[in-house]
Amino acid sequence: MRPIPKTVLSWLVASLGFLFGLLALARFGTWWLPFGDHDPGWFLRWLTFAGVGLFGLGFLIGSILAPRNPRRAGIVFLALLPITAFGLAYPESGFLVTGTGLTALFFAPFVAPLFTLRNKKRAAYVFATTAAIAVLVFLRSRSAAIP
Repeated sequence: MRPIPKTVLSWLVASLGFLFGLLALARFGTWWLPFGDHDPGWFLRWLTFAGVGLFGLGFLIGSILAPRNPRRAGIVFLALLPITAFGLAYPESGFLVTGTGLTALFFAPFVAPLFTLRNKKRAAYVFATTAAIAVLVFLRSRSAAIP
């Protein structure tokens, strides 16, 4: 049994996430689909559209799962976060496969330990290994080159 303040805080955070999810889905529902757009960058609006929808869906599902199973909620948040972050923050680089890969790679060290969370030592090793690999890839990539 968890102490009362921790339970109240957990439900408060879950309720706040649920509210954010509903607000994002409401915004998603009010947008017009960019059909018939003949602009050369037509897919950029689709990426933004998908990013807002996934943001709302991720917060909604994660907040529903959080009070009973925080680990599954974390997996939902971290599984949808790279796609959402890319869709909301970098839609103009949507044609770059490198941008998509680097966005997913940034979140890999945080997702990987969730699968070994029962063994904290193994989770720390997995985090350190994926973080080291991510740093090496970022340093070798052309889009993250240091001038």
